[in-house]
Amino acid sequence: WDMLDQPDAVAPTIFQTTYRAFARLTFEDELGVEVVDRMLDSYYFWQERLVRLCRDNRNVWFDDVTTSERESRDDLFHRAALIAREELTDRLGPDMQSWRWGRVHTVTFYSPTVPGKVAAAVLGGGTGPKDGSGETINRATYRFATPFEAVYIASLRFVADLGDPDKVMAVVSGGASGRQFDPHLKDQLEAWQSGEPRYWWFSDDAIRAHARHELHLDPQQATAISQPPAPPTSLADAEPGIGL
Repeated sequence: WDMLDQPDAVAPTIFQTTYRAFARLTFEDELGVEVVDRMLDSYYFWQERLVRLCRDNRNVWFDDVTTSERESRDDLFHRAALIAREELTDRLGPDMQSWRWGRVHTVTFYSPTVPGKVAAAVLGGGTGPKDGSGETINRATYRFATPFEAVYIASLRFVADLGDPDKVMAVVSGGASGRQFDPHLKDQLEAWQSGEPRYWWFSDDAIRAHARHELHLDPQQATAISQPPAPPTSLADAEPGIGL
């Protein structure tokens, strides 16, 4: 494994499934199912702690208190791998080469007005395979209890060349508008998914050179529109139909 969580790779699927089982095996015998479910739901609470525990193969947390033997980290990883194989076989079939990360690790871009995958396919950006994971810079974390649909993603990708004052390389998931039928609702989604570079013009000169539209805001006109009309000073000034 090249340690890249690519959608067409099998290794990330095996690793994530095994590690989930390993985390449960480590804590559940001491803490119980209910407490472990609540703890594992918050990655920030246990993830780094488990990494530190793994440095010691004989740490007491790896011992299964329900057995007479003294289990080690390696023993639990072996158990977890067997659990992962059974889980993935049931979910994806017996052919290990079909256990691709993108089959289970997906992201859905919901409609801002109608949530849900069905509506996302029509009004939103749909559902597609997602690279990365909770452990990568290209973040795509899933909920522990409901693997592996990404719920936290790196929505903005941004690279700045400090020697180039005119532009930065950046793309947002979806687009720059949250309005349902706006053309910019999802016009950057394809580039975000593929990794295609897009440039955001940064300097005033570059912005003017590449401008397509201009929007002029007149503070005085805006104040006049938003200001309510003055109340009538006498009955003679009142509009017809105003009741007394």
